[in-house]
Amino acid sequence: MFRERLSGIGYYSLFLMEALLAAMPEATLSVYDGFSCRPLDEAFLQAVRSRNDEERSAPATLRQTIRRAILYAGFRTPGIGPAYRVAKHSRFRSAMKGVDLFHALNFLPPCSGRFACLPTVHDLSVIRHPETHPAERVKWMGARLSWIAAQPWLNTVSNFSAGEIADVLGVDPSRIGVTYPGLNPVYAPEPEDGDAAVIAALGLHAERYFIAVGTIEPRKNLAVLLGAFAALPASTRREHPLVVLGQPGWGKTKDERLQTFVDEGSVRILGYRNETTVAALYRNALTLLFPSIYEGFGMPTVEAMASGLRPVLSDVPVMREVGGSAADFVHPHDASGWRLALEERIEGAQSRYARPDSGAVARAGHFGWDENARRTADLYRRCLLDRR
Repeated sequence: MFRERLSGIGYYSLFLMEALLAAMPEATLSVYDGFSCRPLDEAFLQAVRSRNDEERSAPATLRQTIRRAILYAGFRTPGIGPAYRVAKHSRFRSAMKGVDLFHALNFLPPCSGRFACLPTVHDLSVIRHPETHPAERVKWMGARLSWIAAQPWLNTVSNFSAGEIADVLGVDPSRIGVTYPGLNPVYAPEPEDGDAAVIAALGLHAERYFIAVGTIEPRKNLAVLLGAFAALPASTRREHPLVVLGQPGWGKTKDERLQTFVDEGSVRILGYRNETTVAALYRNALTLLFPSIYEGFGMPTVEAMASGLRPVLSDVPVMREVGGSAADFVHPHDASGWRLALEERIEGAQSRYARPDSGAVARAGHFGWDENARRTADLYRRCLLDRR
C-alpha cells in the first residue's frame, strides 16, 4: 500500500506506525512493503511521507478520470500467473522467519504461515453492499472471510464495524478490539498564511464552495450530490461549486450531468492533492458533504470537524457514532434532503454556522493516535499470550 498514493487505509497505517514507535520501545518493529521486510524506523516513514507529499494535478476530463479508475481497481491484474503468486508467497514467508506477530493492516496477509496474525477489518462493505465493489473483489474476499473469522483476535476501527463483524462473521465480540483512527495534526481550524494563495490558485473563494473527500467509487455515492446540485439554479451552482478530492477507485458514473457540471465549473474534480492543500480547502469550505452509503469509520468526517466545519453526513449508524452532535445528517439516498442541506448552508453561511465550530473541533479531539497505539499494543500482547 505504500507504493501508491495514500488513501484511507494507507494513512491509517502510516500514523499508527509512527505512534507505535513511541508506544512500544521494547519491541522490534518491522514493515513488509509488498516485496521485503525492513525495519520500521523514521527513515522509512519519512520516505513514505516524501513520496506522498508530491502534488498531482486533477484529470482534465471525466473520461480521463474513468480511465484512471480502471487502473486503480483492486483487481487490475486478473491474468497474473500461478508462478508469480508462488514466488510472492515464498518471498513473504521467508521475510516472516523469526516474526512473532504479523499485523494485517489491510484485512489479510499476503498468505498464511507459521506466525500469529492480527487482521484489521476496516469494514464489511464487500458483504453488506457487494454492488459497490468489483465482482472479482467480492468473490475473492468472500472466500477468505472464514480464515479471518478463525483468528484468535480481530481489530477494527469503530464500534459499528465491531458489531458488523460479530453479526456477519459470527465472531465473539470479546475477540474484537476497537481502535479508533486518530487525527492528522495538519487539520486544524486556525488559518495558515498560505491559505488564500492555495484557494485563489484553484479559482475558489473562501466559504463559497463545498468539499467532498474520498476515493471516487460507487460506495462514496457521488451521484446523490449530482442530483442535489441538479436541483439548484445554474447560477447558484457556479457561485458555490462542489470540489471533489480523491483518487480514482473503480467503476464509472452513468450520470451524464457530471461532465456537464464539470464543463460549467460547478463541479471541480481535483484528484489527489497534498496535505497542505487539502487542509486549506477544508478550512475555507462551506462544509464537507459526505453521502457515503457505508463506512467503517469515515476519516474525512474527523478531518472536517478538526478544521472547524460542521459536516453534513450520510445518516448511517457509523456516522452518528463518529460525528455525534457535531454534525448534520441526511439519508444517503435522499437527493432532495441533500439539496435542502446545500441551500441551508448557502443561505446561513454568515449567520447560523459559526466558524470555526467549537463543538466540531472538540469532537475531533476525541480521536488520537496515541490512544490507538496503546490499544493496538495491548492487542499485540493478547495475540502473543494466546499463542503460547
